Amino acid sequence: MSRRAFSAAVLVTLLVAGASARAARFEYLYVESNVGGSSGGHAAVRFGDRVFHYQNAKDGSLRLLREPFDTFRYAYTVLENRSVHVGRVLVSDESYEQIHDHFNRRFLIEQQHFRVLDARRSDVALLERILGRGGDGGPRNGGLRNSGPTARPRDEPKLRGAGFFEVADPAPVAPAPALVALRGRVEQRYGPDALGRRLTATDRALAELRPDEAPDDPVISSRDHLPPDEYAFSDRFSDLASGRAALDVLIDARPVRREALRSDASADWRLSQAEREVLLSHESRLEDRLMDLFGSERDDWGFAALVGMARLEAIAESLATGRWVVLDAFPARTRAITDVLHPGRSEFFAELRRYARRDFFESRAALLAADEIGERDYNEVEAAANRALEVRDGLASGRDIRVYGGRLVPHGEQSPPDAWLPRLRPDDAESALNVARLRESSTVQALRAIYGYELVTNNCVSALFETLESAFDPSEVAERLGGRIETYGTLNFIPWISFDAVAREYRVAEVAEIPSLRMTRMTEMYARENRARVYLRESNTLTSSVYRDNPRDSFFLFFTDDVVLPRPLYGALNLVAGLGQAVLGLLRLPFEGPGEVVAGAKGAFFSLPELFFVNLRKGSLDYGPSVVARTRLESSSPPD
Repeated sequence: MSRRAFSAAVLVTLLVAGASARAARFEYLYVESNVGGSSGGHAAVRFGDRVFHYQNAKDGSLRLLREPFDTFRYAYTVLENRSVHVGRVLVSDESYEQIHDHFNRRFLIEQQHFRVLDARRSDVALLERILGRGGDGGPRNGGLRNSGPTARPRDEPKLRGAGFFEVADPAPVAPAPALVALRGRVEQRYGPDALGRRLTATDRALAELRPDEAPDDPVISSRDHLPPDEYAFSDRFSDLASGRAALDVLIDARPVRREALRSDASADWRLSQAEREVLLSHESRLEDRLMDLFGSERDDWGFAALVGMARLEAIAESLATGRWVVLDAFPARTRAITDVLHPGRSEFFAELRRYARRDFFESRAALLAADEIGERDYNEVEAAANRALEVRDGLASGRDIRVYGGRLVPHGEQSPPDAWLPRLRPDDAESALNVARLRESSTVQALRAIYGYELVTNNCVSALFETLESAFDPSEVAERLGGRIETYGTLNFIPWISFDAVAREYRVAEVAEIPSLRMTRMTEMYARENRARVYLRESNTLTSSVYRDNPRDSFFLFFTDDVVLPRPLYGALNLVAGLGQAVLGLLRLPFEGPGEVVAGAKGAFFSLPELFFVNLRKGSLDYGPSVVARTRLESSSPPD
């Protein structure tokens, strides 16, 4: 997204958020502790279906996240098995809108701040490639933790959408019929030599492209300052090179790479007659949009054209084969579910497959129900098809299953060929690289000063209260919220203490709890089974029907999150078990590696607080019954 587009997005988002917010209540959420980085608990605020919370990122920055409440609840109460305490704070309609807008604006500005850093890193990487250094041409300031060199490599400039085709290679023997037809229509509208003329102009613009001569710093001064628009050197190159790739693809009518297309031969993937008609109609509208793009003056027209042409070929393939064919929409970097064939996961994967299949059919039904199919409607089917195929392929072959929580949109990244790089004299490129490194370094320093994580002064709680109360003039905070909460010089920066402070200082009308998955399931089982039998079975990790062995967890035997008086006894048994596991791991070290030793040692360490009636460890899941869990937890969630 360009900086100008981002500024407009900020304004539109704030206007929509302000117009839609009418509830005179927001919620302060305290998430109970767990082992590791969650040992102090966590905190968040909720506005309707949106949750805002700060998290310590790997680069040492404290980042504001905005996500749907269902996603937040699933992550913490199901996967992390942590109960959430809710304090409902009464405010006026005006105050609610002002706080909500302030969080939205902070989130969007922060996103843009880190986009500036990404752009400046890309500038350095592009100039290093122009000089033929492959990213090793000097010191790096890749992270926020320190100002010295880091081991993190910069991302090589990539062209989005170009990866779906064989660009810059000799043209394939057999052109794609769909693009042959599109090329004819483009030439009919713009002239038979229009594509060649634009290609020549693009090549000239790439060769003559130059970076900014002087830095324009500082551009980042506070969490509330939106930097002015700037069109980075690497962004300008990527836009031009993407347009160059799009012209290359259309002129040669290059077919999509076979590995970029995904489908299934089963009956589920057959096109109905109604779907054929919808795809034929969408194919025609997509051709019209592509014709407009090849005459567009937009800077980023190339990426849109590349994805559009790849989708055009996927639709043509669907119509030719009579079954759904879609592009691979997963990004290059994404998480994955590993150990797919583990026997203890069969129930989860059966549910996941049912859900993916249902989602695929529901997205197709929504497509048919639409008055006029748009790009988003088609994208929903494309995304659902990708997720269904990913589960199918993973279960069939035993390979990792890619998962992606955001909106799946085809990227198809590919490195640009050297022939397209700007033609800079070595001295000019060296000088520009030095300037780019200075700009990157100054941006890192500015972001560290604003977003650098500090245990007390800038953690998930203190940053939350600072954002919450800075929505108002300092003289208005007590009147708007019922009171003020200080974190500096107090213990209110600790999540569980902060919840008590909110209940005491703010205008809290009600306190509730969203139980963890284990607590929810225990309550259900107590209601229908013998309590003693349930407790004996579910009290330990060996026989529990809720908890499944998770390699990320430290080793333990007994749960202590639902007991108090027996906790020291269970803790002592967990301590002994952890030490025993560590000793056994030492004996197996030459054959099994250090995994058992680490798990046992961590288990013993995290059992120590249990001796003093404190529970940190609750067990976690690296996967969970998403649909079932969300349905069963629905009655426990606070109403909007």
